[in-house]
Amino acid sequence: MKKLTAFILAIVLALPMIALCSCGDNNQDELQADEQEKVDYTVTLNDDVFTYEVLTTETVAIVGFKGDHTPHTVTLPSTVGERTVVRIAENAFYYQNNVSAVIIPDTVTSIGALAFAGCSNLKSVTFSAGLTVIEQGAFEASGLTALSFPSSSKLTTIGAQAFAACEALASVAFPASLVEIGDAAFEGCTALTAVTLPANLVSVGTLAFRNCSALASLTVPANVTAIGDYAFNGTALTIDNVKMTAGSAAESFFNDASKFFND
Repeated sequence: MKKLTAFILAIVLALPMIALCSCGDNNQDELQADEQEKVDYTVTLNDDVFTYEVLTTETVAIVGFKGDHTPHTVTLPSTVGERTVVRIAENAFYYQNNVSAVIIPDTVTSIGALAFAGCSNLKSVTFSAGLTVIEQGAFEASGLTALSFPSSSKLTTIGAQAFAACEALASVAFPASLVEIGDAAFEGCTALTAVTLPANLVSVGTLAFRNCSALASLTVPANVTAIGDYAFNGTALTIDNVKMTAGSAAESFFNDASKFFND
């Protein structure tokens, strides 16, 4: 009788331990599943021309380019398998001198920092209508000669230094959707002769067009409420060839000689 009682007691004491082990196994399985899900979102894909980073189960970013050495037009894909290309990542084409023109699909909504910086043979870009932001230095020191955007463009932001030191850039046609031009965004674009800022623009960053030495004509809409210091220093502008609305922030800025004329 005593042996039977001891046996039953041992079983009762062991039951919590069995349950704990079972829960531990379940928790470990859940952790492994979570880790697997995270890994899936950092997968790198490759084809013969591009390298991609998987962002979600439905989207990817272009992170690298494997084209040949002869400058040529590069048409970016809108899909990879069943995933949509929504971004050109930071440094994706950094100093790739084998790119002369780029065609960006409408699925792309952002271009990362320094994505095409230093592409000295890059002369033209066909921007996507879905693009909303061009990040810092994205086309800095590239060979672009002109900029234009689709009439249905959704671009709101041109980041700091996005087109700085594009010395061959002679003309820019901004989209109506543009709201912000970042600091030094077009600094040192020495071939640029005239700029008409779009009606919905709100802010122009510090040094935005500084040292655009050929810039001699400027139109600033009344909607602009902020112009950073020295935004147009080192240009050929005078107060007489700036078109602006009386009483606007632009008028106040250009009447402040210390901001307008000092380097």
